[in-house]
Amino acid sequence: MMIGLLQHDPATTPRNSPRYGVRIIEPILDAMGIPHHLINEEADVAKIAPAIEDAYAGSHPLALLIGRRPSAALGSVELDSPATSVHSRASGNPGATLRGSGSPLARGRTDNKRTENKMS
Repeated sequence: MMIGLLQHDPATTPRNSPRYGVRIIEPILDAMGIPHHLINEEADVAKIAPAIEDAYAGSHPLALLIGRRPSAALGSVELDSPATSVHSRASGNPGATLRGSGSPLARGRTDNKRTENKMS
């Protein structure tokens, strides 16, 4: 998951932020046992792909803490191709490249069954 640290001052660590909502994120993730990485500088972008690959390989959650607005100068982050990625069909996830978004709209479900049942 990606968590935006709203109004975070990049000069301080999130735990030392004067903003309560920023300050509590890391302790909550730690208590839940969720690994996390702070993405605060251009050099931190290199952490993203390996962290995602590790999360898929270990089948565990991951939180990326976005500490500031991304810069256009960052360029693109190149990930493995779908054929070699640990979360590809080749690794035993048969639906990895076949499924679209998990959104009900993407699956064509636009009606609300709960509303229909109450009305009938």
